[in-house]
Amino acid sequence: MFHIFSICPSSLIENNMHSYFDSMKGNFISKNIPKNHKSTSTWKNRELSDVEKTKIKNIFDFLERKKAFITSETGISGLDNLITHLNSSQCEIENAISEEIQSSDCKKIINCEQFISNKIDSLYKFVDIPKKADDLLNLISPFILKSYNFKLIDPYFYKGWINNTRGKIDYKTREKIEFLTKLCDYLFKNHRELSHVNIEIYGQGFDNDQNRDKDFPKFLKKELKKFQIFENLYEDARLEIDFFGIDKISNKKKVHDRLFICDQFSISLNDGFFSEEETTNEIFLINDLNRIKKFKETYSKDTKDFIREFSFSLEDIF
Repeated sequence: MFHIFSICPSSLIENNMHSYFDSMKGNFISKNIPKNHKSTSTWKNRELSDVEKTKIKNIFDFLERKKAFITSETGISGLDNLITHLNSSQCEIENAISEEIQSSDCKKIINCEQFISNKIDSLYKFVDIPKKADDLLNLISPFILKSYNFKLIDPYFYKGWINNTRGKIDYKTREKIEFLTKLCDYLFKNHRELSHVNIEIYGQGFDNDQNRDKDFPKFLKKELKKFQIFENLYEDARLEIDFFGIDKISNKKKVHDRLFICDQFSISLNDGFFSEEETTNEIFLINDLNRIKKFKETYSKDTKDFIREFSFSLEDIF
């Protein structure tokens, strides 16, 4: 679903190649490959002309705005080392793109024409993974550290926190918020500007019995207070989290989308964020920018599509 490439600066200038790389499209350029980022020479060490340097500078700026660079590999120096790395089983790079270099020892090295005609149209934009919080986080975590705004949308996020079976009460809070806690922990440990990060969670504002009274948000806050990660974030005044319980307006749009939206990309989930044994979850990358914009407006603090049943933040919990 996400695809990582390396590309020689001289090739990046050709054939409008830079337009294919964009975090929203799921196509990234590995930043740690020599001369892939802020370079003024090619992989064969040819110095770019003044005209080429101007072009590549503008292209690098464009790709930065598109959040297309990713630090995914250890530093690699020299063409021989690059080829060795591309041939290794640990390499995350799908193809190295170059007009200057072709190697019979490495099938991953292709030219621009091969990339455009044979690769870019066939790149898959969905994946079927085990329905586990760890698997979902492992899928997205390399690609989210340039994002500051996150939205988790799941109609059943607030449903099923209590399981009442024949009078026996079983709390399911840990399972229900497993992905959220793992996401917060990952950002807490890895994001360089955590104080500017905001996470919003949207779900239908009812509990198991479909109650919509003031006691349910109180219960949610009491349960969330038990988790150390949220207390750490609150005490350090780092990372803002807002919880929204929403409902449809009369017979209008229902809350049925299951989405993970951030500044770098947006994905839809076939079956939400709750982990289940022996179950898979289809994840789709959303490429339509108008659709993403609509989702962001629909699931927002100022939404006109839903009634806000309740809302609270970490400050209201601690």
